[in-house]
Amino acid sequence: MKEETIYENLRQQLDKAIENGDSQNGIAKQANVKHPSLQRFLTGKQASFSGNNLIRLLDYVGAYIVFDGESAQAAGSADLAAITQERDELLKKCQEQEKRIGELEAEIRGMKTAMEYMRPQPDSLATAAEGRKAG
Repeated sequence: MKEETIYENLRQQLDKAIENGDSQNGIAKQANVKHPSLQRFLTGKQASFSGNNLIRLLDYVGAYIVFDGESAQAAGSADLAAITQERDELLKKCQEQEKRIGELEAEIRGMKTAMEYMRPQPDSLATAAEGRKAG
C-alpha cells in the first residue's frame, strides 16, 4: 500500500474545499499565497510548496504535522489537553452568559409591560381634565 505524502493529502483537502464552494482565488487570498502558485500545485504542474506557503495552506485546511516519537506525542497530548480544557471553560462561560442574557431580556420585557400598564391612556386624561373643570 502506497503511503500518501503531505502534498498529496494537502491537494486532496484543497480539492475538497473547492468542491464545497471555495474558489482557488479565495483560498489563495485567505492563505496568503500567490494564486498562480496554488493553481500550478492543484493541477500537478508544481509538486510542492516551500516552507511558509506550505504552513499557510496546511493552516487553511486545518491540518497539522505529527512527528513520530514519544516526546513529540507527549508534548502534543499535553498541548491538546490544555487547549481542550481552555475550550471547555470558554464554552461554559458562554453558556452562562447566554443564560444571563436570557434572564435580562425577560426582565426587560417585564419592565416594558409594567411601563405600558402604568402609562396613562389619552381617554383617561381627557376624562380627568373634564372632572376637574366640572368640580
